[in-house]
Amino acid sequence: MTTQTLPLLRDHIPSLYAKAIALLRQKAAAGDPGAKAALADIEAVDGSARVRLTGEGELYVSARRGAVTVADTAGEIPVKVALEVPPQAVGLVLGEALKDGALDEAAAAQSVPPIASKRFEDALAGRPLTCHIKVRGVPELGDVPVKLGFNVTEPPETPGFTCEIAYADLEAARDGKTTPQELFLGGKLKMGGDYSLALQLAMQLMQPPAQA
Repeated sequence: MTTQTLPLLRDHIPSLYAKAIALLRQKAAAGDPGAKAALADIEAVDGSARVRLTGEGELYVSARRGAVTVADTAGEIPVKVALEVPPQAVGLVLGEALKDGALDEAAAAQSVPPIASKRFEDALAGRPLTCHIKVRGVPELGDVPVKLGFNVTEPPETPGFTCEIAYADLEAARDGKTTPQELFLGGKLKMGGDYSLALQLAMQLMQPPAQA
């Protein structure tokens, strides 16, 4: 599994995002206001993410006007996100998506988040934000550590703050059954260090985007 993770990312991330963008455009053309806002946010992004798979290697995922490309080295698009994650975790997610032709299903493409958010980028306003995340109880893997940084070029070794959350609670938030705010207030999203900027951004982004 580990030795196959980087090729899977190179081969499938661009096509998966292209499908997700196409679906958003269909919904936006049909008048869906949420799709219009999401599409505008994604298409305004101009940046890349440095993705390091622990012990295996790294690649760069770049977004420009809704198009996503993958390369082994940094190009002209500036690095705005740096991430380090175990390859087993990425391989597990991609492996599930690839089973039985799942990448051909509209639902699979819709579940893919944008590579970055212009709204989040504007709210951060160039300030670095770094954290270490522990996802507990991931099926087949146990606890999964993630290093994540915004407006930095390397995954952070010393983070500004830390987060810890159970996999089941993360999935519940992803499925819309709860919110990060509810998880935090209920003690299920545990945070340490200086996370004041993260809370400030969360409150700001909870407000609906301005209508054009």
